[in-house]
Amino acid sequence: MHLFWQCSKIQNFWGELITWIYDITGVQINFTAKEILLGSQLQDPIHFDTIFNTAKQHIFYCKNNNIEPNIRGFQNKLEEIKNIEFHRSEEHTSELQSPMYLV
Repeated sequence: MHLFWQCSKIQNFWGELITWIYDITGVQINFTAKEILLGSQLQDPIHFDTIFNTAKQHIFYCKNNNIEPNIRGFQNKLEEIKNIEFHRSEEHTSELQSPMYLV
């Protein structure tokens, strides 16, 4: 719990993340530690659970590399995931359009 929530450095990161979400979406969020750590029950179009899981991956990565978590590093991680998903989608689309798939 300390690594992902209670540490003051992590609290600063969560504050930056919540501000970033607000800046992008205009949605003011106020999740509890339980919701961030275990997931929310909301069916939301913003996919907070995905954002929070990626944030926790970023926190863990920073811990293992002795780096203080920050919003810029998190944004880089999201961009990396977006690029991977985009390329996987392109590959899947090209496979569906392949003459072998149509046979």
